[in-house]
This record gives sequence, structure tokens and C-alpha cells, in this order.
Amino acid sequence: MNFFSQLRKKRYFQSIVHRYFVPSFLLILHFSFNLPVFAGNSYTSEVESDVHFKKQLPIYIQHDLGDVSIQGWNQDLIRVKLKKTVVTETEESSRNISEQFGLVSLETPNSIELRVGTPQGTDLLTKLRNRQKKKDIRVDLEIKAPLTLGLTVLLGAEKAIKLNQWKGDFKFTGKQNILDLTKVRSSSPLNLSCPDCKISIQDSEFSGSILAGNQKIVLKKVKASPKAIMVFSQNGDIEISDTEGNFQMRSQSGSLSSKKHKGDLHAQTESGKVMIDDLDGELDAQSVSGELQVASVRVGKLFEMKSKTGAIQIAIPSDYSGEVNLQTIQGEVSSDFLIKTNDKNENAYGPEIKGRLIGAIGKKNDSAITAFTENGSVTLKKKGQSK
Repeated sequence: MNFFSQLRKKRYFQSIVHRYFVPSFLLILHFSFNLPVFAGNSYTSEVESDVHFKKQLPIYIQHDLGDVSIQGWNQDLIRVKLKKTVVTETEESSRNISEQFGLVSLETPNSIELRVGTPQGTDLLTKLRNRQKKKDIRVDLEIKAPLTLGLTVLLGAEKAIKLNQWKGDFKFTGKQNILDLTKVRSSSPLNLSCPDCKISIQDSEFSGSILAGNQKIVLKKVKASPKAIMVFSQNGDIEISDTEGNFQMRSQSGSLSSKKHKGDLHAQTESGKVMIDDLDGELDAQSVSGELQVASVRVGKLFEMKSKTGAIQIAIPSDYSGEVNLQTIQGEVSSDFLIKTNDKNENAYGPEIKGRLIGAIGKKNDSAITAFTENGSVTLKKKGQSK
């Protein structure tokens, strides 16, 4: 290839670059360094409305624009306060959007429906535009309603609900929410299922089930009545304190904690730790690989602890009388109590037991303490004595 052929190709390549690539690069620079800057203007307002109804029907609430707070009262009407906050480019635009959203109530043959939306009769195009504007608006609801009515709440993700002083049925559907229930006293079963929800219940009395995913469940001053309360969590911790009645706690990998419980207690976890303090009643605690720490003020007829690879520590009153059966395969068994052993006792767990204490403390009665672990120590102490 001669010199003139190479020169023509070089000039052709330069023309292509200047014609196509340079303008495109400049265009990219233009859009990269001249982005619009958003300066929001907020508009906040509060609107209160009374909803009258003809029949005592359950309340159905569907809300995804903000948090919901519900207070039970004895009046025969529903009072709803909307706290609206809108942020757009101008205050006037925020005001206009805020005025387009209001309380929509409807009494059907089966329920009283409450939601936040556009007024009835709004054309379809406007509804579609308002749906796009929902990202700019937040509406928190404060509701006062008759405390004996049934209540169903469908809440948007990452929103919070507070329920205070309620005696009627309560059903909830949501995801990644925060549930705060206080003074809930329902004769019907309370069944809450909320994946990845943080749940807190206090000063309440009910029976039923509570199911969560990876968040903590906290129950304080709760009585299980008329039946048991079952609490399930996949990976989250479960904490109960100052509770009464029949409780069942289960978690796959979360820890289980109980303090000052009066009644029967069942605690089961695969890899989490079990910590029980000031128990007054029967116990069934199990863990596959977690440690068990149990302190009791009164030992019930059933007092059983099992772990596959975790240690077991037990603290009971110094005046305890009853049978004991403490066994481990790979570990040691120790006791602060004088145990009258019975060498004729058969080995209930096979011939591989390396450490065991089977016998009685004081006089035999209906109380019995059973603790078994395959790989870990078993320790029985007098309550209040340091480790």
C-alpha cells in the first residue's frame, strides 16, 4: 500500500470520527452535566371526618400511603383524621394534589370500607394521573372506632400500624410492617401472619397464633386466654416478659427469651439460644445446637430440657423436692444439690452415657426435672447462686 492510499484512509477515518462520535460525545456531556435539580415544596394539611353507619358491621381498611393508628372507643361512629403531606416542585402543585385525595367510605352488606383515594365520579384519565402522583403524597390515618367491631387491615409495605384498646376480631395482612398492639382483649382467636414484620404486643389478653419471618417479636404483659398463644418466627428473636398462660415459642435460628412467665411454656429452636428466667410452671425446652439457660421460681410436673450439641444450665429454688434425671453423652453433669441416686435405674438413653445423675432431691413427689444433651455439659444450681 503506497503513501497516498494510507493518507486517504486516515482522512476518511478522521471524517467519520468528527461526523458521528464527537457530536455524540458532546451530547452525552450535555446531558450528564445539565441534569435538572429538584427543589421540593411540601404542603401539609389535616382533615377530619365522621363516618356514620346503619349496622354493626366489621371495618375493612385498605391503605398504602402511610401509617395507620386505630383507637377503640364506645361511641357509635367512626372518626377518621387524615394527615396529608405532599411534596412536588411548587407549593401550589402540592396543594392541588393534596385536595384531590380524601377519605372514601362505603357501607356494603358485609362491611364498612375505608380507604384514601379520589372522589367518586372522577374520570379514568384523572385517576391514572393521581395514581402516578401517589409517590409524592403521604397520608397517615388516625381512626377512632367502636372497640367491639371486627377489624381487617390491609396495609402497604414498610408502613406501621398501632392498635389500642380493641375487643373485636382483628385480622391483618401486610409485609415489612411494624405492628404495635396495646390492650387487645379478644374472645376470638387472634391470628397474625406478617412476613418480615416487627411485632410488639403489650397489656393484652387473647389466644391464637403470631407468625413472622426475620424480625423480632416482643410480647409484654400478655395473658393467653382462653387457649394458648403460639408464636413462630423463622430467623427472628422472640421475647416474652410478664406473661401468663400457655405459651408456645418456635424459631428456626432466632433466640427465645422468657422472663417472669406464669403457666406452661414450650420453647423450641434449631440453632438459637433459649433463655428462661423466673418461670412458674411447666417447661418443655428444646434446641438442636443452641444453649439452654433456665431459671425457675417453681418447678411444675413437667420440666424437660433437651439439646443435641448445646450446654444446659438449670437454676431452681433451694427448697426444691422431686426427681431429677440429668444426662449427657459427651460432657459432664454437676449439681449443687445432694441427689440420692438410684444405681438400679435403667439407662433410658442407651449404653453410651458418660455422665448422668438420676435420683431425687429431698422427698419424691409429682415434680421431675429432666435434662439431656448429646454433646455438652448439664449443670444444676440453686437459684440465686453465682455461676
